[in-house]
Formats: sequence, C-alpha cells, structure tokens
Amino acid sequence: PPPNFTAELQLTQLPLPQDAIAGPLTLVNAWHLTSRNDHFGGYSALLMRPNGRLLAGSDAGRLLSLSPPDQGDPQARFRSFPGAATRDKRDYDLEAMAQHVDAGTLWAAYEGSNAIERYDTLAKRKRRIVPDAMAGWWDNSGPEAMARLPDGRFVVLAEQRTRFGGDNHEGLLFPDDPTGAGDPLVFQLATPDGMRPVDMAPLADGRVLILLRNFDVIPWPAWHVAIAVADPAHIDAGEEWPLEILARFDDPIPPENYEGITISSNASGSCDIWLISDDNFSGLQRTLLLQLTWDDCGIGARMMDPTTHSRDQSLKQKGA
Repeated sequence: PPPNFTAELQLTQLPLPQDAIAGPLTLVNAWHLTSRNDHFGGYSALLMRPNGRLLAGSDAGRLLSLSPPDQGDPQARFRSFPGAATRDKRDYDLEAMAQHVDAGTLWAAYEGSNAIERYDTLAKRKRRIVPDAMAGWWDNSGPEAMARLPDGRFVVLAEQRTRFGGDNHEGLLFPDDPTGAGDPLVFQLATPDGMRPVDMAPLADGRVLILLRNFDVIPWPAWHVAIAVADPAHIDAGEEWPLEILARFDDPIPPENYEGITISSNASGSCDIWLISDDNFSGLQRTLLLQLTWDDCGIGARMMDPTTHSRDQSLKQKGA
C-alpha cells in the first residue's frame, strides 16, 4: 500500500494502580500511543523543547512533536529529519538527542554510522561528524545516550559493553559541541545487572539522569528498567563513572522497552520525568508515554567547577 502520512495520533490513558511508586518517583499518568501514520513508532529519544512541547525521535529518523497530554489536546505533529526518507538505515537509526535550551539547537546521534549531527532548526542540518573516538563502536550498539550539560560539555554513552561478559560501557566527554570540538575524554560506565544505558537527561544542578534497560528471555520475556543519577564532575579519564540508582521499575509500572527520557520543571520546585518506549515497529510491543513526578528534583550536590576538579585530580595523582 502507499505510505500513509496523514493518519493522526491516538492517545489512550491507562488506568493507574494506587501507589504506583518507583523509588522516590510517583507515576501520575500513562498513555498508550497508536497511529497508522508511517512516521509513527520506534521512539528511542525524547526531549522537552524550549516551546514546552515533547519531541520524540525514532529509529527511522522520524519525529513526533506533541504538547504534554496532561495539559489537554496534545496537538500531535509528525515530521522527519531532512532526507530521512532517502537515507541508508545506517544514517537514520537515531538513538539519542540533545539540545541547547536557550538557542533551540538540536543534536542527534545515529548508532549505525556512529555519527552526530547538529541541526540549527529541525528543517536544516548544520553539520555532521563521525568522531574518531566512536569509530570502533559496533553498528548496532553505538551512541545510545547523549546529553548537553549546562556548562556546554557533552556526554555520549555507547550501548555496547567494553569487554565480553562485563558490565562496562565506554563513554565520551566532549569539551563542547561534538561536531566541532576537540578530542573527547574517554571513560567507563559500570551498570548493574547487565543493564545498558539507553538515554540521558540533564538536571539543573549539573547532574544527569541515565535511563537503563535490560531484557531477559529466560525464564520468560521481561523488560527491566531503572533510572540512575550521575555527576559529570566525577568523570575521570579511563576510570569508571560512579552512578546511583534512583528508581527501578517493577509492577505496577507498565513494563515496556523504555528508551527515551526527558525532564520538565514545575513551579513548585518538583519536576516531571517523561519516558517513552520503543515498540521496535512490532505488533507485540507498545508505544507508552509515562509521566512521573520527583519532588526532590535537582536537590543535591552542585556540579564541581571542571577546572577545580581537574586541579584536585592532578594533586591527587601527585600524592599531594
């Protein structure tokens, strides 16, 4: 059949059990998203844009923009990155997005080609680069999570493990825009229970939330999802970046392949954490959008000044 690019998005609000809590997070809303539009599905990245709209990016280089459904009519719009319909899959398998909130600039990471692209507007690609530090990342396990920090640095995490049977993942800390910056600092991320990093979202205090996911086939198919907190001030070359598990998702949180995470702040000082799942374009999976609240969002140790941190590490290495 000819492609369908006119079908609308349908949202079905799911009933919530009482006390749907994961750690300090409370599940306040859950929606099942469906559409016959050929742009729909496969969402693996999520941003809260400066205009207050959610933007989800898919494995096919397609985009879904919608207002937060808890505010009423989501006014959903489908679109795609420039040229996505004619590009090779290696060049449109989008897995992560980051943004400059003030400028509106957006970056997208593609795991098939291990490339990062910068878009000054959603309709105009400004620059593309395949960083040397990402050249050895596997085609199907490349840059899976990316975040722009408040100080302008970028963190990129690989989905692949760095050693057979281990739980470490390679990470890169770019000093600035990765499409124009110098060589990144290379570090390791150790994740619990064989989980893999699938997305990141920066907090206002400089820390980041890392979405972790794993899938077990035995004894029965099951998704395992967690959210961790990590401080970029503790990233050191060649060392493991420590993280702390904030929440694990078990019943009654709806199980699915959550791959996108973003944050929106509330006037009360709390924040909403939004998650979207990747249905892998499969009829056996669902596209779910979750809204969770975190009362203590952003309350924690402030990120250390990078120059101070570097000086402290130099003294430590010299035995001072």
